[in-house]
Amino acid sequence: MTSAVAGEVSACLVRVPTEVVKSHMQTGSPGCDTVANTVKKVVGNGGVRGLWRGFGITVFREIPFALIQVSGGGGEMEGTLRVKPTLFVTAYNEEVRSPLSGAKKTPFAPHQLPNQFPLLR
Repeated sequence: MTSAVAGEVSACLVRVPTEVVKSHMQTGSPGCDTVANTVKKVVGNGGVRGLWRGFGITVFREIPFALIQVSGGGGEMEGTLRVKPTLFVTAYNEEVRSPLSGAKKTPFAPHQLPNQFPLLR
């Protein structure tokens, strides 16, 4: 659980400045036509701390999802591993097995395909 929280805080260190710059560019703020100009404007208005505006609430919002992911996905995979997890095994579990497990549990609704993909009509 502690590693999930630490991982989420680390991810938010990158995610929050990216979202701040993206939101300024999407709203069409004057002088925010490129990433470099937007960063200069944000830093000019709020200092370097301006890039991390909203960091606390973002971490507060994301931590429950990280805890749910950690507590829900680990039990299925622990019994199948016979070796100590290496970096490759961990990456395989996170990137391949977890999405496949989620896809296995998600119902397929073929009647919704024409609405989701208009080219299939």
